[in-house]
Amino acid sequence: MTESPTRLNVIAPACLGEALSPHVFLLEKQDIRLVLTADLSCTLREHRGAVAAVPAFTEAEVSVISSLRAAFPGQAVIGVVDDVSGNQTYAAMHAGAHGVLNIQLPPSRAVTVIHRQAARLALATPDHPGAAPALSVSDFAVLEMVIEARSTREMARRFYCSERTMYRRLKDIYGHIGVDGRRGLLELLATRRRAFS
Repeated sequence: MTESPTRLNVIAPACLGEALSPHVFLLEKQDIRLVLTADLSCTLREHRGAVAAVPAFTEAEVSVISSLRAAFPGQAVIGVVDDVSGNQTYAAMHAGAHGVLNIQLPPSRAVTVIHRQAARLALATPDHPGAAPALSVSDFAVLEMVIEARSTREMARRFYCSERTMYRRLKDIYGHIGVDGRRGLLELLATRRRAFS
């Protein structure tokens, strides 16, 4: 089987295999490959541009997130939590995770979290590959909807504004990133993913 040039890899320690198994089918459908490994650091070096999924169930596991962020400054890191109270989520984010994947939530939510972090990584500026561009969280939510092929009307409804306001906002976001429109954004993401592969 030949691998798609834009296929996204999610690298996770083998201990997460059982916790993430309900997500594998949906991830594969979205062209996301889950790579389970015994040596997370070594595998991350081999898969530049991958998203790291790190368990954040205990304090010791949460400390790995900080270590990864220090060792791989440009790496998108997601803390995997089993969290009803919010404590694990807080600890993972406080340790430097870019986002969390809560296994208590439906697998479709995992895809959204992974795509969001991959987009942040792919849109990092070329001169600062680890730095996300100066876009707000809300701007990334708009970009996520663009990647999901949502209409401008849907986006305007979601953000409680007129379509014309959303068109202006999209134009500003595209200008900030340096693309002409939706197609340019998707081409940029595909090009950057290939470059990181």
